[in-house]
Amino acid sequence: MPRYQFFTFPHNQKTDFTYLNMDTATFSEDKLALLAQNFELDGAPIDAASAQAAVEKYQNDLHRPLEDYGRSSVVYVLVEGVLTWWRKRMSKSSG
Repeated sequence: MPRYQFFTFPHNQKTDFTYLNMDTATFSEDKLALLAQNFELDGAPIDAASAQAAVEKYQNDLHRPLEDYGRSSVVYVLVEGVLTWWRKRMSKSSG
C-alpha cells in the first residue's frame, strides 16, 4: 500500500497543503524542495490505497483536533450554557 507524507504551509493547514508519495525515487529530492519553499512536515505518513484516500484521511484527522479545541474554549461553554438555559426556560413557559 502506498505511503504519503503531507506538508503544510504555516498558518493555513486546511487549504495550503500538499503531499508526496514516499515510494517514488525522487521523494527525498522533492521533500527538500518543499522544505526550501517553507512547507513544513505535517504528522506521520499516511498509508492509503490512493492519493485521494490519503487526502481524505488527512483532512478528517485535521478537523477532529480543531473541533475538540473549539469545544474546550470558555466562549463555547458559555454559549452552550446560555442556550441550554434558554431552551429550558422556553419549554417551561410554553408547557
